[in-house]
Amino acid sequence: MSHPVLKLIILFFSLLLLFGCQEVRQPLPARTGTDTTIVPSQIPAWMKVFKNPIPLHRGSSFYSLDDPFDAFAARLYLIDHATTSIDVQYYIYKNDLTAAEFTYRLLQAAERGVKVRLLVDDLSTSGRDRDIAYLAAHPNIDIKLFNPNHFRTLFRNMAMLLDVNTLGKRMHNKTFTVDGYASILGGRNIGDEYFAANNDMQFVDYDILAVGKIVPKVYRSFDIYWNSPLAVSYEKLIKKHIEPEIYKKTIAHLTQLHRVFEKSRLASGVAHSTFMQDTRRGSIPLYGAQNAALYFDLPKKVVSDQNDDTTHLSKSLKGAIAQVHHELIVISPYFIPSPEMMKSFQKLRERNVTVIVVTNSLASTDVPLVYSGYRKYIKPLLKMGVELYELKPSAHRTGNQKKKKKSSDRFSLHSKILLVDTSRMLVGSANIDPRSDKLNTEVLMLIQGSPLIPHLKKGIKAVLNGHYFYRLTLQTSSRHSKRKSVVWTAKEAGKEKHYRSIPKAGTGRRIGTDLFSLLPIEGYL
Repeated sequence: MSHPVLKLIILFFSLLLLFGCQEVRQPLPARTGTDTTIVPSQIPAWMKVFKNPIPLHRGSSFYSLDDPFDAFAARLYLIDHATTSIDVQYYIYKNDLTAAEFTYRLLQAAERGVKVRLLVDDLSTSGRDRDIAYLAAHPNIDIKLFNPNHFRTLFRNMAMLLDVNTLGKRMHNKTFTVDGYASILGGRNIGDEYFAANNDMQFVDYDILAVGKIVPKVYRSFDIYWNSPLAVSYEKLIKKHIEPEIYKKTIAHLTQLHRVFEKSRLASGVAHSTFMQDTRRGSIPLYGAQNAALYFDLPKKVVSDQNDDTTHLSKSLKGAIAQVHHELIVISPYFIPSPEMMKSFQKLRERNVTVIVVTNSLASTDVPLVYSGYRKYIKPLLKMGVELYELKPSAHRTGNQKKKKKSSDRFSLHSKILLVDTSRMLVGSANIDPRSDKLNTEVLMLIQGSPLIPHLKKGIKAVLNGHYFYRLTLQTSSRHSKRKSVVWTAKEAGKEKHYRSIPKAGTGRRIGTDLFSLLPIEGYL
């Protein structure tokens, strides 16, 4: 590790991982800074469409956004009906048709007088300073970049490489709050592959829409990040004077892209989504909950020692999920368990608690490097009796997609969910890996005592049937050998098929994973 060449290699590979993710942290800190968002004094009229089983002031209620069309429809609906404020916080905000439509709707809201605050991690903004400046030219739109690289063009990548201890730590939070009354959080960023608009890749993801007492906590968490010294206003980074004529051209370009969007598969999916059908009926059904809590890393985690857990929420999270009586389901696209988690799994198995882990296969993952860290835990997990499932790369199809001729060639798991028995669930931006635990910031919601939990659990178990996931087991290599090897089992063409080596990944990915597993880089994964 101390050799300079090896250190440079490790730092370079760590840069490739910055599309990975994170875990969880400590109770909601006190509000800081100055709040610039206006929250309505009265419940906005658009809230009437939500059929809330619990009064807003007494509890929290939720709408599950597992379908990508529902997830985008919910965001557009909330933007279009916002009356005072929209707070947007994302790790990745891509430069594609989905992001353009999202931006177009935000501009339309700003034109109505809605105050828009947009906080984006600076990792994905390379080469887009002009676009940011154009958008922020609107008087009702404020934009900040989190943990920015002050080299905007030349030497940008070199600066990150040389300062990976700071610039390699990112804001992975994803929250979206409208009028202070409704929030969406979960695994999705803003981009085509998160909403089934990319024909090459689609993420199998999960968000949740929340109303009620939990929403002010999401709003406060955004405000803490917004007022952090690490959230830098675009004007301090981007020195560009925007001429009125150029701004008008930008609006015209977004309007043109909006017309393209209206003819897209995603637009059709949104129009026919369950969420939009519910809105047209004037009744969006919600699941109530006995309790809900929010956990998030403090912003200064990215400039603190990675072993300083005073900025982390992991201790409080452990207390929230400590008691597992019957079953634990962990869904994480990037799964590399810590030694503490392995010990926890072992203790659960000794009590005959069922432990199910759902993650990506090497063929489905968008970050093969993470698989090199995960693969060494496969045998130990199976030996202790943990059930392991890996997503097949081309198995998932939503109901809306079955009718479409064009569908994504490859699917990759991106959901981050943890289910404890049938009483508790965690959902948010956090993965189970070292990057989540030590490097990035995350946000996670705990929901307790909701009918949503057994409903979601039933849906998850229904797809763990071999058609969509590989089931991993240990089997003896031959009749004459006691040595056990990993076997991947799935249903293909109506028959059960067994693979004794990593399936469908291709020679290049398998060799690359073998080589990466030799490097001491697990702490960056």
